[in-house]
Amino acid sequence: MGARRRPAPREQPPREAVLSIAPSTPSAASASDDLLRTRLEAFLTARSFGLDDLVEETDQGHGEPVLAVAAGSVLAGFGTHKSDLDLLVLVDHDRVTRMPITSHRFGTLVDVTVRAAVPAKAAAAELTTTDWPTPDRVDNAGWNHHRRSLNTTSRMALGLPLKGGDEWLAWQRGLRGPWLGRVLHRWWVAESVRMRTAARWLAPANPALALLRARDAVLHALHARATEAGQWYFNAKWLPEKLRALDDADGLAKVTALLAGRVTLDTALSWADDLLGPVGRWEAAVHWAPGVSTWPVDTGTVVDRWGIRAVQTPLSGLPAAPGDGAVWTGPADAPPPEVRDLFAHDMLWLGVAPAVKEAP
Repeated sequence: MGARRRPAPREQPPREAVLSIAPSTPSAASASDDLLRTRLEAFLTARSFGLDDLVEETDQGHGEPVLAVAAGSVLAGFGTHKSDLDLLVLVDHDRVTRMPITSHRFGTLVDVTVRAAVPAKAAAAELTTTDWPTPDRVDNAGWNHHRRSLNTTSRMALGLPLKGGDEWLAWQRGLRGPWLGRVLHRWWVAESVRMRTAARWLAPANPALALLRARDAVLHALHARATEAGQWYFNAKWLPEKLRALDDADGLAKVTALLAGRVTLDTALSWADDLLGPVGRWEAAVHWAPGVSTWPVDTGTVVDRWGIRAVQTPLSGLPAAPGDGAVWTGPADAPPPEVRDLFAHDMLWLGVAPAVKEAP
């Protein structure tokens, strides 16, 4: 069976603006190759290895790489002596797996991820032209596809090229433009809005889970602030290091309080609102969560997940299974009670997108 193709994006009406980004400080993407090389060589020297030894790891039996890039927290300046190294290898070959190939040759974990060159280049190009998020691209699959594209493209952009032809090396350098900061910032804003929306939907039925989602909303909003200030590294766990690099004492204090459990739901939501600022109106699009099955009954629909638990809703005419379309779309701040109930029972996956502007 052939691979499923994502539908071509449809022309969308104008939408509410997402926060723009105009970094006021030099971005992480502007770090010179000399600085990246210095960081990498220091890490390797401590293990009695050199760059040539690392380059040898790029040959994983899939043919000569068209481009190989060293990436990860070590290159970003956040790494510790326990950090691993990431090698991203693009090959002119379409039979490759997403599973990293691991090595411990350097006394630390080296993850070599081999990708087909043409699809990787196409995914990066899509990021520069797609006005994500849009209501038709915020289901579970679309959201995760966008996240994976951002992760691979940003690591490729911010890493140190180890080998490659002139054309591919020029392409890699071109990924470091301001557009990358904009799409990364947009991701963190969208994730923060999504988590904030989830928290408010969950609050009446499950305030403990709502607090966790509100906490996530604040953390994602802080990632957006760090990105706007020039810290473009995408890995979420390094948020404190990004904030330290920016001397963001307020952000660090918020992270510490959140992770220590000293923040109430109302406070977390207030912080998220303040950090996000005026991001405009957002629409919600909810789809069935993975593992859901449905059975129409006279009084509505029985919804089951993984054959373990079920709930009955008075709603009828719903999509039969995940992937069959949205269960509901509408204003993110006004979900119907039945939709909120299904969400509280963990039967729905929530996506969000800026609202379509009304015609004058």
